[in-house]
Amino acid sequence: MGKEIISLKKEILEYGKDNGINALGFLKAEPFFRDLERYNYADKKGYLSSFIKKNSELNIVEGFKSVVVVLISYPNPNYNLPKNPGKELGNKIYGKVSSSSWGKDYHLVLRDVLEKLAEYISNISEMKDYYISVDTSPVSERELAVKSGLGWIGKNSNLINKELGSFVFIGALFTDIEIPGIDNIELSDDFCKDCTICIDSCPVNAIDKNMRVIKTNLCLSQQTQEKEVINSFVKEKIKETKYIYGCDICQEVCPWNKKERNFNPLFNPEIEEVFIDLEKLLLETNSSFKSKYGHLAGSWRGKKIWQKNGKFILLDSDS
Repeated sequence: MGKEIISLKKEILEYGKDNGINALGFLKAEPFFRDLERYNYADKKGYLSSFIKKNSELNIVEGFKSVVVVLISYPNPNYNLPKNPGKELGNKIYGKVSSSSWGKDYHLVLRDVLEKLAEYISNISEMKDYYISVDTSPVSERELAVKSGLGWIGKNSNLINKELGSFVFIGALFTDIEIPGIDNIELSDDFCKDCTICIDSCPVNAIDKNMRVIKTNLCLSQQTQEKEVINSFVKEKIKETKYIYGCDICQEVCPWNKKERNFNPLFNPEIEEVFIDLEKLLLETNSSFKSKYGHLAGSWRGKKIWQKNGKFILLDSDS
């Protein structure tokens, strides 16, 4: 059996500290997503994005007993952007890509981290089967993180960790072993308190303050990933903010992100991957786009999505 099972949690925590995992949490593998009040509220309001599959995580937890949740920090634009990007780019017209798409694709980075963690756990326990979830399955990693005590849901609907803020990627490792000493817990305090900075700063008023959910029909982060034609109001806001993929505004203004923090160096981008030359972007072929931007998480939607949003910046918003 290797290490005594009673020390398993401690061993995993130590492994995380030594291997670039910024925070680690644990919880029992049991269905809960379909009973979330926030989820049901968003569903009734029509806020759920086209990428969410309802209630299907029930099929994933079967056969697993414990979940290990990891947080990996990524760059905060407040501290990791040039002050005058236009000057550095030769005053070319540019579009911005949100920091969740900087550097190497986070799906690949977190999967590698979790595969190595799974290998470690299997070597010190009787674990034989596991399942990895990194934002590509029906599992809500954010809710798993909350249940494991790693943070709370901010008013902008992001997970906020007291030490790391909200610029974190979340991954989950479902295991077929019981890890002693874990309980599904949530932080009892609301550390956002009376703060409404994220709500007040959202350029499209996409934050529903009643239940901390996002109006995906307005949210720039969501709408810049959609293939459908965007309404004129959202088009205008894309032109104002210059985002062609994602949006960081509600996180940038959050007081919990005012402190500069270390992040995984694999997410450190080249300036040309953050500020996209729009005139060149419109000339990209599928192959050249993949060659230039294919390693970025935001490239998964393809060049046409970026080009569509870039045109809103280059041209009149109603064109």
